[in-house]
Amino acid sequence: MRQIYVPSLSEEFYASAEQLLGETAVKRTESVAEVQRWAEQNNVRMHRDVRIIIYFLRTTKYDLEKTKNKIQKYYTIRSARTEWFQNRDPFLPEMQELLDIGVFLPLRHKDTQNRQVVIIRTAAHSPKYHTQDNVFKLDKMVLDLLLHLDETISVYGIVAIFDMKNVTLGHALQLNPSLIKRTVESWENYPCRPQVLEFVNAPVHVNFVLNVFR
Repeated sequence: MRQIYVPSLSEEFYASAEQLLGETAVKRTESVAEVQRWAEQNNVRMHRDVRIIIYFLRTTKYDLEKTKNKIQKYYTIRSARTEWFQNRDPFLPEMQELLDIGVFLPLRHKDTQNRQVVIIRTAAHSPKYHTQDNVFKLDKMVLDLLLHLDETISVYGIVAIFDMKNVTLGHALQLNPSLIKRTVESWENYPCRPQVLEFVNAPVHVNFVLNVFR
């Protein structure tokens, strides 16, 4: 039995969804039904949670073909990148260490445009003791939790501030070209709306890495 979406947020939120994304109750219902039919007819292996489907639709402003393409890419990445999407126990010692260090910090208060702000401390971890894959795994775990807890993020979006303070050659070497490519592809196909990527305290010698993300 297909799930249906039950609106539970403020009128202001849905007015913003219409203004920013062209979302209406009718378009939302019809688009979700179309994605559900497509997934069933093509045996697409995906999470059938109706809210997740809406998140994907919002990232493309309800372009159905782009949404379907994004869903396929996202779940292909999840299947292939087991180092990020399996063994996601936050109580694992390596995850606890990264949580204590604070490599991915969502701010409690939204910005003036109601966007979720996250501080990504790219050099907070030690390359000697922490793998970049574990850092990315934790980032995605926290992001998934944010999306689960706060639907407004799917409309207003995310501002990501990358704090490069104290970055070393060891940190830069962890980001090999293959890993950078996988990271960018994952970010582009995630069911969220990144609005701003801002890099602060960046040393000159790592600008070649940042150019990939800009």
